[in-house]
Amino acid sequence: MVQVSKKNIGLDKQAFNTVLGYNWVPSDFIKHDVELLNIQFVRNVNPDRFFNVYGNSFSQLDDVADNFDSYNDTVLYPELTSYFETTEDSEDPSLRIPTGTTNFTEAILSRTVPSTTDEYQTVSRIEERRERLTEDNLIFASNYTFNLNNRKGLTDNNFFQFRFKLESAGNALSLLSKVIPFNTDADEDELVFSVPYSQYIKTEFDYVKYWATSRTNVLAFRSFFGIAIPYGNSDNIPFVRSYFAGGANDIRAWSPYSLGPGRTDAINDFNEANLKISLNLEYRFPVIGNLKGAFFADAT
Repeated sequence: MVQVSKKNIGLDKQAFNTVLGYNWVPSDFIKHDVELLNIQFVRNVNPDRFFNVYGNSFSQLDDVADNFDSYNDTVLYPELTSYFETTEDSEDPSLRIPTGTTNFTEAILSRTVPSTTDEYQTVSRIEERRERLTEDNLIFASNYTFNLNNRKGLTDNNFFQFRFKLESAGNALSLLSKVIPFNTDADEDELVFSVPYSQYIKTEFDYVKYWATSRTNVLAFRSFFGIAIPYGNSDNIPFVRSYFAGGANDIRAWSPYSLGPGRTDAINDFNEANLKISLNLEYRFPVIGNLKGAFFADAT
C-alpha cells in the first residue's frame, strides 16, 4: 500500500507512507497483522511558521523578550532592536516572526546577552520543542498486532476485545550503517537522504469489555496502555507516532491534543507524549425511539 497525503495541522505537513504487510485470520475470533515494512516520511513545508501556529510558545518567548526591549523607555540592548516590531493592535514591541524569534533565541542561548537562569531555561525548552516539531521525520518500522475477541455478531453485547501491538523502528537501518557508513549531522545522528532516521520501540495494550444489562441497555468498559521508548539514533518519538488525548474516541470533554500535563498556559499548544494510560466506562440506554443516551466517565 502506498499513500501520499497532506494535512494542515501545525506546520503544513506532507507525508508519504508505504506498507508491506500480511493479515492472517486463523479463526473468527483471532487475527494477526504483520507489517514487515512500514516506511513513512514526514516533511514540514513551512517550519518558519512555528511561532505563528504555536501561540503559547510565542507568548512565553515574547514575555522573556519583554525584559530586553526597553526599560522606562530606555533601550537596554540596541543590538536587539531589529528583532522587535509594533503592530496596529499594540504599541508594545513584540518579536518578529521568524527572524526576531530566531535571532533572539540564538542571542540568549549563546550568552550574547546576559539572562537569568529562569530566562535561559525557558528559552531553551521552547527551542528544544521547536526543533523537534519542525524537524522532518523518516521512519522505517516493522510491527505485529494480535487481535482477540469473542463477539458472535453485531447484536452480541456480551463480549470482550483484546489488542496487543509491538512496533520497532530504525533497527534495520542501524545494522545497515555498520556495513555502509551513513553521513551524520552536527548532533552525530545518522542521516538517510539528509534526514535523521527514527529509532524506537513501541508497545500497546487495548482491552474492551461489554455487558448487556438488559435487551437494550449496555455497560461498556475500555482500557488502554501504550509506551514508546526512543534510543540509538533518536532522543524523542516522532510527533506522528506519539500519543495524545482528547477527541470523540478518547477523552470527550477535550478536543484532540488539547489535554495534557502542566499548567493551562504551558508552551504545549499540542500536547503529546510517549506514554499513555486511559480508562473509559460508559452506560448506554435508549431514550425515545432511535434516540440513544449514555452516561460516561473518561480518565487518562
